[in-house]
Amino acid sequence: MRSSSSAAAEGAARMPGRRKGSDVDGGRANIQESLTLLLLMMLLLVLRPTLSAGGQGGMKAHAAAVLAMGRERKGGEGGWRLAFSSKSSSIFTNTKTRTPRASQRFFTITMATSALSVPSLTLSGTGDKIPVLGLGTWKAPKGEVKKAVLLALKQGYRHLDCACDYGNEEEVGEAIKEAIDAGVITRKDLFITSKLWNTFHAQEHVEVALRKSLKDLGLDYVDLYLIHFPISLKYVPIDEVYPPEWINPTTKKMEFASVPVRETWAGMEGVCAKGLARNIGISNFNAQNIMDLLTYCKIKPAVNQIELHPYL
Repeated sequence: MRSSSSAAAEGAARMPGRRKGSDVDGGRANIQESLTLLLLMMLLLVLRPTLSAGGQGGMKAHAAAVLAMGRERKGGEGGWRLAFSSKSSSIFTNTKTRTPRASQRFFTITMATSALSVPSLTLSGTGDKIPVLGLGTWKAPKGEVKKAVLLALKQGYRHLDCACDYGNEEEVGEAIKEAIDAGVITRKDLFITSKLWNTFHAQEHVEVALRKSLKDLGLDYVDLYLIHFPISLKYVPIDEVYPPEWINPTTKKMEFASVPVRETWAGMEGVCAKGLARNIGISNFNAQNIMDLLTYCKIKPAVNQIELHPYL
């Protein structure tokens, strides 16, 4: 069975298809197809009340978001392809749609709107509203992420999920500035998330890291700042390597640091008190991590961001 691959910047996810004569692979493909269709149905149920034909307060995007899943064949193998595009142009580049043969399965769901409004959740502590639908920027390469963010903002997206480790916050910031200068949005319309990388877990490094992200994003504050992982790595100065990533540039291996989450959280509360982050939270924490944090925190984490989808 062909392995799965994904490219966030291209907006395409390939799911393993069935090789001829393999019932096992075929069964797996059918399970993945069912899970994908279930997720699409859930997404439609969430967005249906918000996809109206008008509304004075809505974004005049005048776009039709098309979600198409088709089957292609290359070298006798089948592969599912999930593609997102708009009526006028694709949010992501290099996305092509082929006309399926009669023997191929093809599903198309079209959602047309002239005023996009996304439901939100209220965060504890501040009462800020976080849109439930956001644009992730992980694996979005430089040269493409700016175009993706710009078009997403024009289509009605207001929640952008960013991080130091993604290595593209500067380009995301350029897109935000261009959209604000063009009158597409205001800063108050946006909900911007960024994340503290593992090498900046010492209390005195938390603010240093956040100020670097703010500079790259061109912002005075982020709406949500998260501890990316409950893993502490040896500090790497910004002027040496940025983003530092997992491997230490000197030893060429992972170098762990003895920095407890308690110390890191104190730094997070510090940047929150200074107004550099309106809300603070965590990412990739398990139940035990959270229960321990709640025994000493002064500001409770507003969010625990985790990755959850059928391909984990």
